[in-house]
Amino acid sequence: MALTLSPRKYFKGKFCLRRLNRLCKALHNVFKWIKQHLRVKSFWGTSENSVRIQIHVAIITYCLIAIIEHDLKLNRPVFQVMRILGSYLLVKDNIKELFEPLNRKYETTDDGN
Repeated sequence: MALTLSPRKYFKGKFCLRRLNRLCKALHNVFKWIKQHLRVKSFWGTSENSVRIQIHVAIITYCLIAIIEHDLKLNRPVFQVMRILGSYLLVKDNIKELFEPLNRKYETTDDGN
């Protein structure tokens, strides 16, 4: 279902057209941000309600991950935090331990290797 509006038909006057133009640009920026930041590969349903729910869940998930990144002072991109948390969904470790660097001590043999 496509919605087309002819702003000149409904809004007459420069003030209304400027305000409508600003709203269109803001809406364009919102969808651009969603496309860049929320990785929605496919929608689970075809109804308008299911698409809205999926977009809301994606926005809430992004905000929660951003809050975790901010509160733990990780200084990492949100996508990297999402990737780490996604790969350790079933692990019962502390969240802070997931983001600590690995401290591996390599043992050397007598051969120098």
